[in-house]
Amino acid sequence: AAGLLTLLDEDGSPAVNGFDDLAGKTSIDVGGWAPTADGLDFVENKCSDMPYSNDYKLLVANGDQANDVAMKMLRDGEGDAIFIYADQAYEYANCREGAEWNCTLWQGFGTEYAYVQTGQFGYVVNGTTLALSQKGSGIREKLRPCMTKFIATKEYYDICVKHNLVSDCYSNEFFLAEDEGIDKTILPTDEQPEDCS
Repeated sequence: AAGLLTLLDEDGSPAVNGFDDLAGKTSIDVGGWAPTADGLDFVENKCSDMPYSNDYKLLVANGDQANDVAMKMLRDGEGDAIFIYADQAYEYANCREGAEWNCTLWQGFGTEYAYVQTGQFGYVVNGTTLALSQKGSGIREKLRPCMTKFIATKEYYDICVKHNLVSDCYSNEFFLAEDEGIDKTILPTDEQPEDCS
């Protein structure tokens, strides 16, 4: 799932709030990583249930550690928010020994910066390659309805539980937030226990 990450002021208020449509704002994309730069055009604001404005500026953070570059750009005031995986900050803030990223840069999660949007899946149809075929063969069009139907079933949920992949599977009506392994970062913002501010 994707999300929008922004800085917090001294009072804990976000630079971009959960209802913001990004009009006139600058968004930072993490180059070389999903969600890709065009992804904001495919997700909706989970608080307003509306698409984002087309009137935002997009900067792409590139480099060997593009996530670090994006965070530095945000902290330096070059952008208002980062369009990034909704669990990236949590992973990077909980720095492990031997981490390849700048652990200091990611300190302050929840006090200096936070997500104002999470659970944005509109930029993906499915992230798993199930079949490779010649372009235009029609295989994709035949498989997509079948996979869409299957992903909505309890059987799909049961397979995710059986293989301990609940937090990695696409959720459907059979997934519960209380399920062990369900990460809050995949929940849409409007389904989080906090409000959309």
